[in-house]
Parts: sequence; structure tokens; C-alpha cells
Amino acid sequence: MIDPQETWPYDDEELDSLLASMPEEVPEGADESSFRAETGAPFAQVEAERLMRRYRALALEIVEIEKQYERDFASLAAWRERRIASRQKSMQWLEFGLASEARALADSTGGKRKKLDTAWGYVQLRKPSAKVEVTDEAAATAWLEENGLSAYVAVKKSVDKAALKKSFAADEVEEVPGVILLEPGQDTATVHPYLEQGDVTNG
Repeated sequence: MIDPQETWPYDDEELDSLLASMPEEVPEGADESSFRAETGAPFAQVEAERLMRRYRALALEIVEIEKQYERDFASLAAWRERRIASRQKSMQWLEFGLASEARALADSTGGKRKKLDTAWGYVQLRKPSAKVEVTDEAAATAWLEENGLSAYVAVKKSVDKAALKKSFAADEVEEVPGVILLEPGQDTATVHPYLEQGDVTNG
């Protein structure tokens, strides 16, 4: 059982100094192996505590940044929505008027002129095209196939990667053109800092 306060050799001022000395970006091509090569030391719990506390401090800063952003964004978003909604209502009323004028122009020319030009923009009238909407995919597919109209049924073919993976593992398949078997590497390390006050325990 490890007490972070007992194993952590730095106070808050020293922590700030450590964080300030850290690079803003990870060196290109760096990974955990290069980190270990740089330190060259065997496993030590106190080193893990030191690294995790630095990591946790940065994670907490991100949490606070996100909270501040959400507060500021919520206020700004509400102001934005009010201002835009007000103008959109006025624009909608003007759209009704412009559409009415465009239809009047089209009617006066026997439908020949479907574009109303102004110095500030134009209104275009277009006749909508028919659209097919499928409300019951299974029923429609079954009926088309039963009535010899399978040409209207789209079939999407794809590789069953899960089944193929099992075949590779069982040596049933050695090679498939256009398929690459990515061998698993070493264990993936996922860092989980304790971000809530109650999370920091002697464990």
C-alpha cells in the first residue's frame, strides 16, 4: 500500500517547477522505450508516483480548462442563438415575400421566367423531382425478389473480418489477396489519473 504523500518528494512549488520544465510537445519518434532508455533506471514505485502526479496535475488542468470553456461557451452560445433566431425570423418573412414575387413573375410570363434577379441577389423557382422513400426495407426487398425484380435490390458485399481472423488463427487460411494480418504487439499501456479528490487512496 502506497501513500502518495509519503512517496512524493516534492511540494507544490517544486511541482510547478517540474511542469514548467517539461517540453510542450513529445519529441518526434519518441515512445515509452525511448523514455526508459533516457532514465536507464530499473522499476521504482517512487518514480511511478512522481510521473503519475505530474500526469495527474496536467489532466486536472485540462479538466478546469474544459469547465471554463463550457461556462463561457454556454453563455456565448445563448447570446448567439438569440441574435441569430431574431434575424432568421425576419429573413423567413422576407423569403415569403420574395417567393411570392418570383411566383408572380413566373405566372405573368406563362412560366417562362423562373428566376427573379435583383441587384442584391436572386430567387430561383425549381420544380421538385419525384423521390422514392422506403418505409419498410424488409417488405420491399422480399416483394421485389419474389416478383423477379432483384435488380432493384442493392447487395453490399464485404469481407467478414471476424471470421477471417479466426481462420488465420487456426491456420485454415495463410494468405488472402488484399488482406493484411496485423500481428498483435506488446501490451498497450493506458494511464488513468485520479481526477476526483476522493479517488486518491492508499492503493
